[in-house]
Parts: sequence; C-alpha cells; structure tokens
Amino acid sequence: MQKAAIAGGSIGGLFVAAALRKRGWAVTIYERSNVELSGRGTGIVTHDSLNAALAEVIGADLGDLGVSVERRVVFDRNSAPLRDQSFPQVVTSWDLIYQKLRAIIPDACYELGKQVVDYASTPGGVEVRFADGSVAEADLLIGA
Repeated sequence: MQKAAIAGGSIGGLFVAAALRKRGWAVTIYERSNVELSGRGTGIVTHDSLNAALAEVIGADLGDLGVSVERRVVFDRNSAPLRDQSFPQVVTSWDLIYQKLRAIIPDACYELGKQVVDYASTPGGVEVRFADGSVAEADLLIGA
C-alpha cells in the first residue's frame, strides 16, 4: 500500500487525505497545532467545484452544508432597496466543512503537534523531519 504524508491538517490537507484514502492510500496528516482546529471563519459560499469535491470524498449534498439563500438585495445608504434579484446559493462556514472532512479521517491518521521542518528525497520516497526531532517515511509528501 502506498503511503502519503500530508503537512497541514486544515481543509486542504483533509480533502487530499480523504481523496487518497478512497483510492487505497495509507495517509497520515501532520498538523503543527497542538489542538484540533476550529473557528477559522464563516461566510464561505459553496460553488460547483466545492460541491463536487465534497460529494467525491464524503457524499455531502447541498442540503446539509449550510443555509440556502435565494435572493440578493442591494440597499442604498438610506436602506432603500436598489436591486433585488434571484441568486440561489448555499452559504456555509469553515468549521462545518472542516468538521465534515475531519469526521471521515481516523484519529490515528491525524497527528497534532507535528510541525514539518524539513524533508529529503530517498530512494524509496521521502523522509519527513519534524520540529521534535522525529522522522517519518512515506512514498509521497504533500504540503497543504
């Protein structure tokens, strides 16, 4: 089984980990923070690319990603509507996307407090070096 090391446990790292795991890879995410990530933002508008990526790795649909917004209204300085148009979208948050992705990655594959500080190519792949002096080996290293 091919083994991937992912430096970074935020949304990008979780997405790539989930996609590789679906394809049979053994994956370990190394997150430099000592605590689970949270509270990184709100107001993410979903779009076709995000929806397709989520559907690919976790089977999410628009119904459970956030709040549906059907219209956009633009107001002037006096709060009078200037424009009102249909513009359906689903808005979500960083936390919701993170939690959905994090839920499908086993805890044993997500190491907190592991800051990648260096790497070196080896005949068998890559050697990953951490701030604490430890080393891991993998076939592939992805910076996320």
